[in-house]
Amino acid sequence: MKRILAILSIICCATSILAQEYDRLFAQGAQNIEDKHYTRAIGCCQKAIALEPENSMNEYAYSNMAFAQWVTGNSADAIKSYTQALEINPNSISILQQRARVFIESDNNDGALADYNRIL
Repeated sequence: MKRILAILSIICCATSILAQEYDRLFAQGAQNIEDKHYTRAIGCCQKAIALEPENSMNEYAYSNMAFAQWVTGNSADAIKSYTQALEINPNSISILQQRARVFIESDNNDGALADYNRIL
């Protein structure tokens, strides 16, 4: 019985440490965007998502990463990241608007039109 409690205690501690690391990476990514360190922001978001792939906050991590990718001129990856954010929350108007903007700048008017139609 003591072994089971010890194992459960270790699992709880490890889970707590992972959650804290995820929160730290997420916050650091957001701060890097504010500080215009976009490459660092992308790395932080990627690490956070890899750490907890099922975290519901990944919608925002993907969106932040997409913004940083777009600013650094990587529109294709930005579209992929916005799409992954939309897989978590398909009805996010702000993410649909942001992806539509990148579609327009990438001369993908059909993609932009589809996103704007979903918004309407």
